[in-house]
Amino acid sequence: MNGMAKPLVIIGSGGIGGTLAALLTQSSVPFSLLCSPKSYPLIEKNGMTYRNPEGEEFNFSPRLIQKVETESLIIVATKAFQIDAAFTQVDCSKEHSIIPLLNGISHYDILKRKLPQSKLIHATIGKIQAYKNEKNKIIHKSGSIEVSLPLGSRKELSLFDDLPIG
Repeated sequence: MNGMAKPLVIIGSGGIGGTLAALLTQSSVPFSLLCSPKSYPLIEKNGMTYRNPEGEEFNFSPRLIQKVETESLIIVATKAFQIDAAFTQVDCSKEHSIIPLLNGISHYDILKRKLPQSKLIHATIGKIQAYKNEKNKIIHKSGSIEVSLPLGSRKELSLFDDLPIG
């Protein structure tokens, strides 16, 4: 599993989460996608579509889960106001490693409170312009993605090495 001890879960199927899911689908990194109860049946039935900045599209069907029950490496790619709802689907008593890729910093306090025994890895994502339209299509408009990680996190986060992000 690319040197990772914990399974990888992406929470959120919007612009950021959907782009990461599409890129991971093309890599050798196994992952699961936890999306909202509203999005789950749509993605389960139809999969998702990803359009890259060059206008090329492909369909993909990520492995969907409805609950995170084991210790996991979790990428949080929701909006900050969606954290409470998203984490009702996560066993917060487990020792997860959490990578929030959200705007701002107010979500760190929320995540620390919800997951006091988990490791919170401060990271940022930038240079990405992506959104999910009403047809469950991820439109990625920018040419690159930049993920900034703290020193000492490279071993845990080597999954980013396999992605076509730069």
